[in-house]
Amino acid sequence: MSVVCWIGLLCLGVSNTTGASAPNKTAAPRPQQVLQLFDAHGCIDCHGAQLKRPKAFGGIDDLAQVRQDPSLVVPGDPDASELLFQLEAGLMPPEKSDYPPLSNAQIQVIRAWIAAGAPAPPPRTPEEKTEPTMRTWP
Repeated sequence: MSVVCWIGLLCLGVSNTTGASAPNKTAAPRPQQVLQLFDAHGCIDCHGAQLKRPKAFGGIDDLAQVRQDPSLVVPGDPDASELLFQLEAGLMPPEKSDYPPLSNAQIQVIRAWIAAGAPAPPPRTPEEKTEPTMRTWP
């Protein structure tokens, strides 16, 4: 083998060991995107913190609370998260719901949010907490 070939192989080996793959340039979804999906698909209507007797997953509109409940979400591990399982299996929203199921693309937003650590929006000020719902969020 010529010197040029050895140098070429050496360069290929170095480039392959410096980084397995290019970093994912897709930004993690913002918490507001996740809340908008929960709102648009009726999740908050049945599982929201505003209800006196919410169904399972109560408080789904409080992402900080959801993040802290490992029975719902395991931050950084979408495959271990019951919330994602319910969506991917088509169990939520239920068939009898007036709301449409989430699309695969929308479920991938939830998956990416969990994979990113399930970040919550910054805490709201007392003045903001008096606003009626998330529907007014950007």
